[in-house]
Amino acid sequence: MKKIWILALLAVVAISASAENTVMKAFKTDKEYTAIGVGGPINVIVEERTEGNIIIRATEKILSVIELKVEDGSLNISFPKGFEVKRWSDLVQAEVYIPYNGKLREFGAVGCARIEVKPQITAKDVEVECAAASRIELTKVTADKISIDAVGAGKVSLAVECTSLEMDVTGASTVTISGKATKCEADVAGASTLNAENLHCSQLEAEVAGASSADLSADMAEVEVSGASSADIACTTQLTASAAGASTVRYSGDCQVNIRNNSGASTIKKK
Repeated sequence: MKKIWILALLAVVAISASAENTVMKAFKTDKEYTAIGVGGPINVIVEERTEGNIIIRATEKILSVIELKVEDGSLNISFPKGFEVKRWSDLVQAEVYIPYNGKLREFGAVGCARIEVKPQITAKDVEVECAAASRIELTKVTADKISIDAVGAGKVSLAVECTSLEMDVTGASTVTISGKATKCEADVAGASTLNAENLHCSQLEAEVAGASSADLSADMAEVEVSGASSADIACTTQLTASAAGASTVRYSGDCQVNIRNNSGASTIKKK
């Protein structure tokens, strides 16, 4: 995936308290885009409506500098490099409302950005990248393949229905996910959390490390946990588990359990 949010690095944020009325401005583009990239403290809402202009709501100062551009198939929303947001009210009142064009498949947020997607997304491949204390929320995504990358205190929440699901959750990030997938791969590290107890995977491979935690559900699963981490899994057919470095695997269900490794004051046990 092209790193659609790297463009946004970024505005330097300086905060002082003050209030200013917000105003609205319309933005129209005839260029097609399949991706949205947001950089900086901007709230972006993809709405159910399919027609009309993009609407920006912010203070007059923010409206005069906020940048919306369609480049290489990506709608990029950010502040100019080096721009300083000097009021807290400016931060929380910068909002962009986007009509759904029916073609979105990539979402990127960095630098305290937020993307909320209200319509359901259907595409062949969908990619979600969330970094630097940003948040991305999607109602439901249906696809052949879905890739999720949350890093640096990023937060992602969504429901899915897909064949292949890849999740990379690192650096104190959180992913909350539900739905069903045929094949799931999860890498959770660096004090991160994967809330996937309401996601059912037919096949699952998961690695949980570095004081991280994961709640999982699968028919057949291979789970490796290390570095003071924990994994809770509901399984129905077979579980292969490995735990090291004061870690814990707890499982439920009538699955056949194969303990590959259990060392370093670790525990693998049934709930």
